[in-house]
Amino acid sequence: MLLTGASLLGLVAAIVLGQGMVLAAGEDAPQVLSNELSETQVVTEPKMTATFVIVGVHKLRQIYVNGEVQTFTAGDTVQITKDFEFTARQTVITVRVEDENGNLTERKFSVFFGAAPDEKRWVVLGSGELRYEVDENPTNDVGLPFTVSGVDVKGVIPPSQRPDNRSTESLNIVATNGAATVFGGGLNQQYDKSINKGLNTTMAFAGAGYRFRMSDVSDFVANFVYSNLNIGSQDYANLGTLSGGYEYRSQDSTYTRRHLFEADVTAKDFKSSSQTDGAVGLLKWDYLRTVPTTRSTYTSLLQLGNATEGDKTSDFNFLGGDWDWRNIWEGGFRWDIGFGYQYRDFPNDKQPITAALGPTRVDHLFRASIGFGWQWVPQWSAMLNYRYLTDLSNKSPYVRPIYGLSVTGAF
Repeated sequence: MLLTGASLLGLVAAIVLGQGMVLAAGEDAPQVLSNELSETQVVTEPKMTATFVIVGVHKLRQIYVNGEVQTFTAGDTVQITKDFEFTARQTVITVRVEDENGNLTERKFSVFFGAAPDEKRWVVLGSGELRYEVDENPTNDVGLPFTVSGVDVKGVIPPSQRPDNRSTESLNIVATNGAATVFGGGLNQQYDKSINKGLNTTMAFAGAGYRFRMSDVSDFVANFVYSNLNIGSQDYANLGTLSGGYEYRSQDSTYTRRHLFEADVTAKDFKSSSQTDGAVGLLKWDYLRTVPTTRSTYTSLLQLGNATEGDKTSDFNFLGGDWDWRNIWEGGFRWDIGFGYQYRDFPNDKQPITAALGPTRVDHLFRASIGFGWQWVPQWSAMLNYRYLTDLSNKSPYVRPIYGLSVTGAF
């Protein structure tokens, strides 16, 4: 599927929205969770009762809260409830945990009584990915043969000539102080065969965002992204995406959860005079569930909107979703699996090559993907990936497997 301004913003948001996560000292280190306390927060009442849920891979041996030894029943999951009184402008609550194998975790919670901190520290983070893949059908040539009025419909490019190798490099840089964020990056994708040079893609983007704190577990998030997209050797379009959404977070002894309900609007400035400038409108629900002890995740993304590629017949409405699982074990082995579906309706394209799905163009796009690999540390992994893409369409049906190796890292 094309990388639209909305999907670009989703790529950036995955980096920006993940900065509140705290990693333990090692893969087997205990995790310290609390519903009442966050890494930095402001309180207006001088007293608070907070509950800590400590989850370990091994049995817990010692727990300290602000240096005070806690009494508890031995086990790999323990709940501690404490009363706190705030008299100073800033109070740091430190929870230190050790299990029977000697794994240590220390987590600090900064509480500001009556006022927020005067200055927030900026942190710069980066991430990148390298991919080398085989694309079985780069042009989305007809790959689902069917018959219209007794005539067999086949693709323009013979199946034996469709496969091509492609390489993709991407880089993202983010600077954030917890509330304000600036970011930028780019992507470069190149095919080997000269016949597919017109599909080569480069993109550069930059943007900024801000989190408006609503409560300890919720924020209003606003972002703006500007990007330039080149396809082949031509400047294809400039895109500006503005988004706003409500984020809600929760956690228990097993999972941390994040819900983001967002609206995006992307303005498209096409460089070709044959394409009319347009816009993409999008509503989405982005859900992330994480297992803190292993960092395994489940994500779902539901989207509804309208888009165009610069002419009347390309205008389409869409509705769909993606569901993906990233499974991580203690040894570093990763297994990813997912699928997606999107329905597209083109109300102005009234010349389908078959009326099987109706008098106007209709697309049913499906994705199934699987990957196996190894994660050395939380920030670095290598994966063998396979994706199967297909479009059950009455205008442009195709089948498109893509498979290869990816290396992903953060710094």
